[in-house]
Amino acid sequence: MQIKNAEDLFRLYDFEGDLRLKIRQYLNADTKLLPKINALCLGAEKFKSQATPIYTDTYLLKMGKMSIVYKNFKDKIKIIEIHIF
Repeated sequence: MQIKNAEDLFRLYDFEGDLRLKIRQYLNADTKLLPKINALCLGAEKFKSQATPIYTDTYLLKMGKMSIVYKNFKDKIKIIEIHIF
């Protein structure tokens, strides 16, 4: 599936509450961030146990100037926070 906008991203990945608004704001400021955010989320999904553990089931994954914090569940991840430096 091609990711063309924020809604496509939200259909693929589980984001916590207000994080959707934050991502929309990032994308309004710079539309070139969409593939980078997608790559970061995909990396978290594929390599969920190889990221830096923060807490029992919470992990940090960094890629370039971006990072996400997510919770690892048995069959999926839930993205809690995203930072773009």
